[in-house]
Amino acid sequence: MNKIVINEHLDVRIVRRKVHVFVDDVEFKQCMFLLFNPSAATEEVDSIDKAAMLPGAKRGEGRDVEESFGIPLEEQLFAHASNLIAWVEHGYDTRILHSNMAFPLLKELARVGDAKARRVLDAEVEERIREGFAGSILTILEFSADIVSKELVLAIARGQLDGRIYPPSMLCGVKTMVLEMIFRGNRQTDSLPWDEVPPDIIGIAAGCLNQHIRIAVARRTDTPPHVLSKLLDDDGVNGMDVIAAALGNPNISLETLHVECAKLLQDINSIKADDSHGKRVKMNVSELIQNWRNVRVSQREEIERFLFKSAMYLEGIVKNPACPGKTLAMLFEPRFHVDDLADSRNITSSLTKMMFMGVIREAVKHPNLPADIMKNLVKINNEVDLGNHYLYFLENPSLPVNIMRSIAGHFKDWDFHLARNNNLPEDLAVSIALKDLNVVEYVCSNKNITGWGLERLYEHYKQRWLQVIQSGEMIADRTSTIYEFKKVIESIAKTPKTPDRVLLDIERTFESHFHFMFDEATALNPSAPTTLLERILGRSDPHSLAFAYAQKALAKRRVAEKRKARMEASR
Repeated sequence: MNKIVINEHLDVRIVRRKVHVFVDDVEFKQCMFLLFNPSAATEEVDSIDKAAMLPGAKRGEGRDVEESFGIPLEEQLFAHASNLIAWVEHGYDTRILHSNMAFPLLKELARVGDAKARRVLDAEVEERIREGFAGSILTILEFSADIVSKELVLAIARGQLDGRIYPPSMLCGVKTMVLEMIFRGNRQTDSLPWDEVPPDIIGIAAGCLNQHIRIAVARRTDTPPHVLSKLLDDDGVNGMDVIAAALGNPNISLETLHVECAKLLQDINSIKADDSHGKRVKMNVSELIQNWRNVRVSQREEIERFLFKSAMYLEGIVKNPACPGKTLAMLFEPRFHVDDLADSRNITSSLTKMMFMGVIREAVKHPNLPADIMKNLVKINNEVDLGNHYLYFLENPSLPVNIMRSIAGHFKDWDFHLARNNNLPEDLAVSIALKDLNVVEYVCSNKNITGWGLERLYEHYKQRWLQVIQSGEMIADRTSTIYEFKKVIESIAKTPKTPDRVLLDIERTFESHFHFMFDEATALNPSAPTTLLERILGRSDPHSLAFAYAQKALAKRRVAEKRKARMEASR
């Protein structure tokens, strides 16, 4: 016999020389044996979870049990079946099975329609958690966290249930898992981090040993300033990622941000290194670059690590949306030599150099960058090539329109960055996109773009494409050019501001060329005509993304129409 039926949903079978549980004929889980000596217990053992913690308890499966203990597979099948039968007869009592089997199995039975399993699951989850046995709590949180009440989760995080305080040894794993669930979500149940967390729980998580949890706390927009300051205290405990995340949090005190930035820049320019006479002295960045050949290898490695860490912290500061202009301005003061670190080929490794380039890139496109620095960057870039990382100031949403107009059309790489500026006036954006189809996708997402600009772009590139098709001429890089035209069509088709007549004309003109990309992009357009979505649904493969997107969009519109009809009827 290779199969024993337990009830209408449940059976056990021998598959691949191992015993497995099946739910509604779908393989669910492999069975495990637990072998233990009851006499080893020093207190009452009222569940399999506690039995598994007894001294000498062993787990085994399939052939391991057969070979080690001489229990044939058929006997293993009967043993597992009898356990499950007892479990069912005792009303799905979760103490009869190990929790890593009982709760996932209850959840699966509830999913397939077993009403009794659903009632037991709802009742026993809370009861087993309140018993306070760590193994059971961990299993429940791992597999059934989505049905645990928030009040219960918070009680575990605080280390208290029913007024009881759990011992630290038990809290370690359970508390970490609970905090993970609150601040990072639960992958097993596809749950997301909580939107609202009580301040005391945020404080508890900030002191947690798990660095991933502290990073999540440092990034939350509801983390109080005093907690963020605490996370900055000791980088030996908190690590670089935690501190960088805390510095990038808009809730941090602006004064703290300014002080930290000033300290970092001063420390970078007060590095101790050997001079040409072998004497260890403090040097600024410029002096260090000139003297680098005299610095010992061991010192170089130490300096590199320090510079990398400093760049990481500075990047956190300049990425902070609340970073004040006076703090950003410090990075461009000649006395701090930040640009030397981004350009130096001697002192910094390629990774550290890229980090400092990233600091400058984020600083020059920060909305709070002072206007006089932006004007100076235009002037200097006209005279000297400062490097591509400085050109990102053209993407700064605070860049004055008169400056945009004065530099548009001069250099292709300048226009590329200007096209990515969301505040670029429509006429400038369109004029740049008419010359370079590589920037059309950025221009289509510009907040100032209107149906007029999108229609003009479409007509221009439509004529270019038709000329190529009608002339039959060979394109130098045909594959690349076709791909670029596809990107233009895709960008225009998925933009909500694109007029309906343009979408319908794209469908007629490019149906034989780009219909897959057009259909997928249009189905994502919330303003696409319903009739067009219905045609996309009719001609698309049921397994394609275009079909899925169009189906979802049409269903959403039907729901909205019904809601609107109900509201009108109730008036």
